[in-house]
Amino acid sequence: MGNYLKKELLELIKQDESIFDFIQEGSFDGIWFWDLENPEEEWMNHRFGEILGYEPNDMPCSAHAWKDIINDQDRQAALENFHQHIADATHPCDQEIRYLHKNGSIVWIRCRGLAIRDIEGKAIRMLGAHQNITALKESEEKYRTVAKETAENLNKLKAATNTTTIFLDKELNVLQFTPSEHTARHTRQEASATLSNITSHFNIESIHEKCNKVIQSYEAIEEEVSCHHGNHWWMRISLYKNMKGDIEGLIITFTDITEKKHLDNQVELLSNVLENASDGYAIVDEKGEFVYVNKAYLRMWGYNSADELIGTSPVSNSLNPEDPIKVIE
Repeated sequence: MGNYLKKELLELIKQDESIFDFIQEGSFDGIWFWDLENPEEEWMNHRFGEILGYEPNDMPCSAHAWKDIINDQDRQAALENFHQHIADATHPCDQEIRYLHKNGSIVWIRCRGLAIRDIEGKAIRMLGAHQNITALKESEEKYRTVAKETAENLNKLKAATNTTTIFLDKELNVLQFTPSEHTARHTRQEASATLSNITSHFNIESIHEKCNKVIQSYEAIEEEVSCHHGNHWWMRISLYKNMKGDIEGLIITFTDITEKKHLDNQVELLSNVLENASDGYAIVDEKGEFVYVNKAYLRMWGYNSADELIGTSPVSNSLNPEDPIKVIE
């Protein structure tokens, strides 16, 4: 099935250079040729099936053979796009479609098509090219995730009550400061506020020394500091300049990281317990994909590295959920 279409395509390429240009400018992750007068006749090269994890004989070259592994929403959009292109040659047939890989993962395919028409303009064949854009889509998703997290962190920083921000001139006089709950006894309008009384719960001499060092070296300082109350803070001292580029003074920020350190210690403790446990433990995220597996779990399933499982699911790896493993959601 489809052999005559392959031969016809080769003849058409010889006759019409624009067809060759379309294939060349498209993608070589798979090309296909469809007989619109006999819709069950379709030819597709083996590359497309390989991308989806299928051997050449696994899936017949039929217009309907792939319908069960296409995302329903994307298939509907692709059909609408196809019909618009058939009705109007100037409308591009270009669609991004999610396919289900044989192992259960999602593969993003960009599908471009070109209707080949008879002398009356009727579409009689469709020539198409596939491009695997999964890596691009994953990069876009990672970017959106990072961008969202960055925006959320900035909003949290703006609203945080555990961060003190102090603006100083070059003589270390306080120009303005935003208090945290530990410095709330001072206000932005309090003219008597000084670096010493704002930071009285820290080592004042050390802070003065570091401020002068930043002014002399032009390099910011970031480090963890402890206050007299036992809390842990992250301190950053940096220069700020005016519009002309001249140094105006210093900005100091103190962020209370006591709770974060406490959580980090808990996570580290839990990690050590799980990593050295005799039972196999795995942690999956809301998508059902592994984010952590311990040594015992790897031994049970014969894996050498956690990297072989992270980002995959128990289903895609054919792991029996009834086996004696502990999966933590």
